[in-house]
Amino acid sequence: MRRRWTRVGAGVAALVLLSGCGGSSAPSDAVPALGTSLERIDDAIVEERYDDARSALDELVATTTAARDDGDLEGAEADRILAAAARVMSALPAEPEEEVEDPAPTEEAPPTEEPSPTEEPSPTPEESSSEGDSEEESEEEEKEQEELEKEQEKVEEELLKEEEKAEQEAEKEEGGGNGNSSENGPDDGEGN
Repeated sequence: MRRRWTRVGAGVAALVLLSGCGGSSAPSDAVPALGTSLERIDDAIVEERYDDARSALDELVATTTAARDDGDLEGAEADRILAAAARVMSALPAEPEEEVEDPAPTEEAPPTEEPSPTEEPSPTPEESSSEGDSEEESEEEEKEQEELEKEQEKVEEELLKEEEKAEQEAEKEEGGGNGNSSENGPDDGEGN
């Protein structure tokens, strides 16, 4: 689980950094607060502090929006960052509800007689339904796990697309945009 969240956090960082590949600089160069936010997000996810991760994602969104509005980031760069942040935010697990513990008794109760091993009490309807609830919770956890894995795959696919796009743009810039590339091989004069 921890490794997957590390990849999600790294995915956001990579998307932000990749969004600057086609231009002159990375967004974190133009807006240093983006790099700080990304570090906080990644650290919080790795340490499974999801409330902190949500706060850091909110900060990233606010910083990105402000940078776009101020002209420090291009609209397309900001949109990529905001989309990645939204995907990660939706992939974060819900915080578990805190269980309220019963206060410790102040006086020790007198020992009661325990039933003999042959006298097992039959489960009450409440007990048997709680077992069903446990199975339902387990199924829900499995579904959530599957959804998280699907979301991770989407983030990874987006990363690959962004990398390919950046590579293509870099190749166009290197080749001067004339369509000639080293993949075509030398021109032998016969159109081959």
